[in-house]
Amino acid sequence: MGFFDENVVVTQPPELPGVPPHQYGHTGVREAFGFWPEQWDDYHLDVIRVVDAGDRVLVTTIQHGRGKSSGVDFEMPSPQAQAGR
Repeated sequence: MGFFDENVVVTQPPELPGVPPHQYGHTGVREAFGFWPEQWDDYHLDVIRVVDAGDRVLVTTIQHGRGKSSGVDFEMPSPQAQAGR
């Protein structure tokens, strides 16, 4: 958890069923990481690219899975910018 600031705020997609819209702090990061994969069957994440951008790290990933309740397969690019300390 040392990578994340202790005041981190995680925002969840509004379409995610049964999940609060925000999680806070290190506990919130753990909760968020737990919520997301539970929504999918056969979920996995491929890291495509990591770029050192000074005080941020830019990460490009592709998420793959199948919706647990819908059965729909998906492949979703997921770019992220993470600030370091």
